[in-house]
Amino acid sequence: MPAPFLPAALGLYAAAVIYTFYDNCIVGYSYWTRTDMHSIPSPRHHKNIRLDARNYIGFGWYFLTLCTFRREPYFRSDPIARWILHVLHQESARHALLHRAYCVMPDHLHLLLHGTAPNADLLQFVKTFKHKTSFRFRVHFGKSLWQTSFYDHILRDEETPADVAWYIWLNPVRAGLAKKPPDYPYSGPFSLNWPSSGPPTIPWSPPAIDNRISPSLTRA
Repeated sequence: MPAPFLPAALGLYAAAVIYTFYDNCIVGYSYWTRTDMHSIPSPRHHKNIRLDARNYIGFGWYFLTLCTFRREPYFRSDPIARWILHVLHQESARHALLHRAYCVMPDHLHLLLHGTAPNADLLQFVKTFKHKTSFRFRVHFGKSLWQTSFYDHILRDEETPADVAWYIWLNPVRAGLAKKPPDYPYSGPFSLNWPSSGPPTIPWSPPAIDNRISPSLTRA
């Protein structure tokens, strides 16, 4: 990573720890919207891939994938990856969502979330998380951070959250970034210890419905 990038990344992480700036980002939201609309392709040719918003409220289990803009490997930077995790932990708690599993890969983020209250709102969480991180990233680096959309899958009754968690934790192993999941510094559960049981015999993988997920993500 270029040398000038690292001081800015360190400043970005420090800002996340020191300031409560994020609570007052209304101006930042409008700035992000104005600037990124010029650099992100228009979504008018893409059909709506999201279910009705009511499906994302309450006690559901959700698998998410968020990709960086143009799949740039921004999260290879340790300060940026840790800053993303800091904001992620902060915002999920505010929106009554528990992280069963997470993994920050170089160019994408996998999450397994569980609503812990009747008003837990997954879509509002994603909107707030992306807006806050996008604004700060553009301030520091002058670049877009996220793709406009994201992949989601609401777990069905026959899908076991533990299987989905292992799919997430094994991402760095499949990509050759770690020998075993606990060795990777940007994945895990926030509030639980690593499970003593191993991965399932039959691995889980995200359903590729309506081309909502890149084939490469099912392997990484």
